[in-house]
Amino acid sequence: LSHHTLRLAYSLDGENTRWLQNQECSLFRARFAAVSDDAIPALLANLDLDCAMLTSEDIGEVGEMLQQFCKSQDIQASDPSKMHKDFFWVPFSRVTKLVRMRQVSGVKHTGG
Repeated sequence: LSHHTLRLAYSLDGENTRWLQNQECSLFRARFAAVSDDAIPALLANLDLDCAMLTSEDIGEVGEMLQQFCKSQDIQASDPSKMHKDFFWVPFSRVTKLVRMRQVSGVKHTGG
């Protein structure tokens, strides 16, 4: 209830809305970082997020490309053994805004 009250109160002003969204994102990042690797798939399913963790095979195929992407974006490159928690497969239709902002790398077409 308090979360919805905050959203309602902060929705009246664009700057306050952005501030609240940034706080929500920071909280999610902190909580997500605390989740064990085994619990991530259940968390993604519980939140109804249409994405999947990278498998060891995926990292073998695209790990080098992701490290190059991190370097090009001036992001500290992930340790390949931890990439499965930093990168996810997401349907293209869900990331068009990130693509436009050049914050997405990797393409895997699965048909359709």
